[in-house]
Amino acid sequence: MTGLLALFALAKKYEYEMDEDREPLFKLMERFFPVLGKIIETYIQQADNEVALRLLHQICKIFFVANQLYICPQLKSEATLSPWM
Repeated sequence: MTGLLALFALAKKYEYEMDEDREPLFKLMERFFPVLGKIIETYIQQADNEVALRLLHQICKIFFVANQLYICPQLKSEATLSPWM
């Protein structure tokens, strides 16, 4: 959970930056979105567990903040965006 909170704080820093200033966020998300996707796949079956719900909620907040103004370039293809939807 601590790592997710740190990643959220970092994504929040770049939340309202313009496209060219979001490049560090895009590089981080390129590395972390696959990992976060695996965490979601693991905990989605345990949706009745409070800890699992907190983790899933935090990951959704990261996804929202990272894509608020501009969608991350690695999510522009349907194959990589579909699992998140």
